[in-house]
Amino acid sequence: ANFSKSSGQNPYFGLREEIAFDTHPNLDPTMVAVFRLETVDRSNAEQRVVGFAFFPLFLDKNVKSPVRSAKEKKYVLNNGLYQLPIYSEKPDLSTPITIEGLTKLEKLPCSSLLIRVEKAPRDGDNRPMRAKGLKDDKKYE
Repeated sequence: ANFSKSSGQNPYFGLREEIAFDTHPNLDPTMVAVFRLETVDRSNAEQRVVGFAFFPLFLDKNVKSPVRSAKEKKYVLNNGLYQLPIYSEKPDLSTPITIEGLTKLEKLPCSSLLIRVEKAPRDGDNRPMRAKGLKDDKKYE
């Protein structure tokens, strides 16, 4: 996080993660990204969890809904721009996360998480190119 750009009225996170089949050959198509949003309590300077957001990374190519089976071979990246609800409670992460299970969780009112999911650009040899601005020694910008 870049705290010099961030304020209580206009939070900025600037988080980036890259996942590639080259570096993660055993990707599970049922994978769900789990975002844990935290803040610092101004009264005692302690770290607190604000809530959680969830995003299915892959869609079944035929039905365009989250992949339900790890054995599915026809799936696509769920790329695009998304506004995710923030949930004030954490689901049981010992079982697979489902849309049905998320509907039972309490949402944090008047809040959301904006994310952008993009396919990595490829070079002439069809290899993923490094994202502009991402340094080898730093995982996050």
